[in-house]
Amino acid sequence: MANYNLVFAQHRQDNWGDQWNRVYFDTYDKYSAAIEAAQKIYDQAVLALSASERANNLSIQENNNTLTNQQLNDSTASLENQLATAELNLADSTITSPFAGTITDVIATLGTRPTGALFVIQDTRALEITTSVAEYDIPLIREGQQVRFTTEATGDDQLTGTIERISPTAIDTDGNFELTVRINNPDDRLRIGMNAKLTIVIDSRPDVYSVPYDAITTNAAGETVIIGLREDGKTRYEIPVTVGMETDYFVEISGASVTDGLKILNDPEGKNVVTSSGPTSPFGD
Repeated sequence: MANYNLVFAQHRQDNWGDQWNRVYFDTYDKYSAAIEAAQKIYDQAVLALSASERANNLSIQENNNTLTNQQLNDSTASLENQLATAELNLADSTITSPFAGTITDVIATLGTRPTGALFVIQDTRALEITTSVAEYDIPLIREGQQVRFTTEATGDDQLTGTIERISPTAIDTDGNFELTVRINNPDDRLRIGMNAKLTIVIDSRPDVYSVPYDAITTNAAGETVIIGLREDGKTRYEIPVTVGMETDYFVEISGASVTDGLKILNDPEGKNVVTSSGPTSPFGD
């Protein structure tokens, strides 16, 4: 009985050892597989972390580059705005005339802020004459009519101009109307502010005879005549004439006895003798 029990016990011990080995190795295999799987997961996590770090570093670098580029763009835009402002200020500091001319008056004062006009600029190459005409003469005046004028600076030289503008309204209570005359051929002797004596050519007749207005008289028969003077300088005689155009000083005349070199009296009293040397125009033509 004892031997049996010993054998049985030995048998049970052998069986338990086999079972333990099987359990041990099964457990070991399971844990080994688990450890291997965990290692793989760990390795994959390490790789993922490394890739993530590289991606993050790249993203940070890209963000830094983007930030740097944005800063450069902002800085460039700011500098361009400053340059544009400086150019504008420089342009504003330069005074430019809208037309060529000569500064005839300086209104601006150095060191003070301007509130109005700075200079008076006049075009001396396009001189004009401003004059006035009485209302009873206005119906005779038209734009484009020729004007002859003289000045003290130009002496007896007759210069010409053209009526450019006629004021549509009177400039004073006397009914005078302003005219603007453009000088046809500017003369270097002319200056702004000079006075001129003008003759407006209302009409003209070339190659006619003219005499002073006071030389025209009427004889006993009511005929219009001028008084001629013989060669002796004493004898007077009547010369019938036909009156044509008139100016303030001269009258156009014609007639069979009106010839070149005719000596006449320029007034009925015969105070002066006028010699007609050829056809002339009462307007200086």
